[in-house]
Amino acid sequence: MIVHNIDTSMIKALSEIDHVYGSIYQKMTLREKISYCEILINTMKGSATKRSGSLHAINNERTNDIINAAKAELEVLTNSINKY
Repeated sequence: MIVHNIDTSMIKALSEIDHVYGSIYQKMTLREKISYCEILINTMKGSATKRSGSLHAINNERTNDIINAAKAELEVLTNSINKY
């Protein structure tokens, strides 16, 4: 498994910017959290390439925030698995 080093000091927590994840992450297993983050990253990357129009820049910034937060969360989760 490849773990990316991400500077998490400037990244918002995923639970703060993704309201779905924020409302259910405490009830999820570690594996479910990892799967959620992986799916979210892939979905957001796919939707970012399909957007157009005047709201593109705003949506693109939010998309990047979510992707970065999901990557940071994924790194924390995978690091916690590697400890065992």
